[in-house]
Amino acid sequence: RTEVEPGQVIAFDDSTTTLAVARLLPRRAPLTVVTHFLSVIRALADQPNIEIIGLGGRYVPSYDSFLGQATAEAAAQLQTDILFMSTTAVIDGMCYIQSQDTVITRRVLINRAGRTVALLDHTKFARRALHRLVDLAELDRVVVDPDTPHDVIRDLRRRSVPVEVAEAPR
Repeated sequence: RTEVEPGQVIAFDDSTTTLAVARLLPRRAPLTVVTHFLSVIRALADQPNIEIIGLGGRYVPSYDSFLGQATAEAAAQLQTDILFMSTTAVIDGMCYIQSQDTVITRRVLINRAGRTVALLDHTKFARRALHRLVDLAELDRVVVDPDTPHDVIRDLRRRSVPVEVAEAPR
């Protein structure tokens, strides 16, 4: 189903998964994009009818993004229609992230979004990370890839997670 409509304000976290979605946005322009991820900014910088609002702060090269309190404060001043996000790991229906600075920024992005869409490939369910971010059941839509084990999907549904399995690419 179509999640993005022309005229909306779309937020992206700093995950490579959401970068793939950002590259599809020019088809839905005009749009405003809010992000702290330089890769998204670079991908959309020369696209007509896409306004970009970059969330500054402390630049962290290993994430190619701006993170921390200053970034979170910038995000807190904005209201977005949709946030596309991912996570490092999912354990017992909860998203976990490795960096505390990332948690600070993402929690604000989640709270300021009208809708939240998590994009998770099957590897997220076999990983571990340190900091709890959010319960997947609190999000509006969770899309997993077709390689996600059926027992994982069943467990998520039992936990009231609004999970969908993406169609395999043809």
